[in-house]
Amino acid sequence: MSNYCIVYWLILFIPSLPVKADTQIVYWHRLQDNPAAFQILQLALDKTAKKFGTYALIPSESMEQERAELELQNGRLDIANFAPDTAREALLEPVRIPVTQGLLGYRVCLIKTGSQHLFDPVQTLSGWRENNLTIGQETGWPDTEILEANQLKVVKVPKYPLLFTMLDQGRFDCFSRSISEVAEELNAHPELELEKNLLLVYRLPTFFFFKKTDKTLAKRLHQGLQSAYKDGSISALIKDYYRNQFETMGIAQRRVLYLENPLLTRPTREALEHFQYWLEIKEFQP
Repeated sequence: MSNYCIVYWLILFIPSLPVKADTQIVYWHRLQDNPAAFQILQLALDKTAKKFGTYALIPSESMEQERAELELQNGRLDIANFAPDTAREALLEPVRIPVTQGLLGYRVCLIKTGSQHLFDPVQTLSGWRENNLTIGQETGWPDTEILEANQLKVVKVPKYPLLFTMLDQGRFDCFSRSISEVAEELNAHPELELEKNLLLVYRLPTFFFFKKTDKTLAKRLHQGLQSAYKDGSISALIKDYYRNQFETMGIAQRRVLYLENPLLTRPTREALEHFQYWLEIKEFQP
């Protein structure tokens, strides 16, 4: 083999060799279900690599959210992405910067096919109440309390898969879904359809959470997210990832119904008051 060939194959091979990272980070495996959030995690870590060193991301074994919180507390998990609440913020260390521009709080309705006429008269939140529309929610979801605090009627269901079945049976009118997750669910349930005109909006960010004593990793993510928002990296990523979906949904043309979220803790509420990078739906004109 010529020297040229040897050099060529070495160039191809060397990048694939394992490199020891300065920090190994075990993340909750469910982060992979949200590719945009996972890419933002990588972005924040990349932007702080010069100061904090190289990293390797390692997925956890499969686990539900309750166990993930426990694993964070005992240090067997390093990072997870949750919506904040009082108990979670007391037990874990949050970085109070919304990971995906607050996408979880921008909601549209999955509805039973043929039921669009129930929603057509609604112009305001009061109009929603006057038309006695009901929303299906899994028992224990944090936004269930938000909806009830805004005097909206909620039908509570014990298991997530049952919500699709019960919606199709007409047991409630709307299955409220984040605009970041509804497209995949609609593809999986072609018997349902997307309500055409309304957008429910309330402050429900997701934060990266850490063990209380893991101040170094929390500081790194705080600095990385700040940097990625300031230079426009996160906004550009969200636009690139979701533009086609959001334009297809027509979110920029929808009537917006604003809800209050009385469940936010005081530290979170204060942090969100200073956050400048909420999703701008007008940017998604078709």
